[in-house]
Amino acid sequence: MKKVLMYIIMLLVASQSWAQSRLGFSADGGLTWQIDDLDETTPKTGGMVSLNGVYSFQYKKFLLQAGFGVSEAWVMQGVEAMHDEISMLDTEGMPYTLHMDLTGRRDMAMVTELNVPFMFGLKVNHFYMMMGAKFVVTLAGKAHMQANLTTKGDYGDRYYGMLENMPQHGFYDKMMVESRSDIQFQPDLRLCLEGGWTIPMPYFARRPSAPQLQLGAFLEYGLLNPVDKDNDVYVELDYTQHTKVNMHHIYSAFERKDVMVSGLRVGVRATFLFPVRTKEERECNCSRF
Repeated sequence: MKKVLMYIIMLLVASQSWAQSRLGFSADGGLTWQIDDLDETTPKTGGMVSLNGVYSFQYKKFLLQAGFGVSEAWVMQGVEAMHDEISMLDTEGMPYTLHMDLTGRRDMAMVTELNVPFMFGLKVNHFYMMMGAKFVVTLAGKAHMQANLTTKGDYGDRYYGMLENMPQHGFYDKMMVESRSDIQFQPDLRLCLEGGWTIPMPYFARRPSAPQLQLGAFLEYGLLNPVDKDNDVYVELDYTQHTKVNMHHIYSAFERKDVMVSGLRVGVRATFLFPVRTKEERECNCSRF
């Protein structure tokens, strides 16, 4: 029995020598795309930055990392052109047909997110590879819509014919219009992959428990549909004023209530990790080379 207890104690001591815990932080940046099933939209490239607190645990080649952080993302969609015609009367009572074209539209959402990642994988020599999931909650969101507005007045054969590019009469050629509003997304769960290289920091490089710098690339893909439906309309037009156009983000429009959206993000990440010293190491204040 004594031999068994001694063997267990020896295993525990040996496991402690293989196990390493580290605390640190990471900073990353990358590109974003929002992929949906709408015929009217085209994904455009956006960007993101993030700052996270990290806990890392390594046992032999097994690697586990978790943490929390905040990210700022800019996701953009190109929206197809819109054309509308309506019968109008001018200030002198003359009837005409107003032609309105909304082209080059871009819907952008600026989103602040809280991230809680959980990753696990392997570390072989200096190379590491991890996979896992990240739970994401939107803290705040702003939408910014831009488009080019062209208006023309068609009087037919009765009077002037087609009036265009006459700003003094309210007929504009590709005049930029924009709208801003709040936007909210539901919580999302993202599949995460990360791989890269671990570099011991200078001066500490010879220590087994030296502070480390992880340089890697990551990929994230949303598994849930984070769109939060709203009662907004896609485009509001005030035909009493030719240039009054109020746009809402296409994801928040009730006409697009069945939209399915998945976020895709790729980028690079730098993680700084510092060893968590045990009580014995703090009391000893010794170095292992």
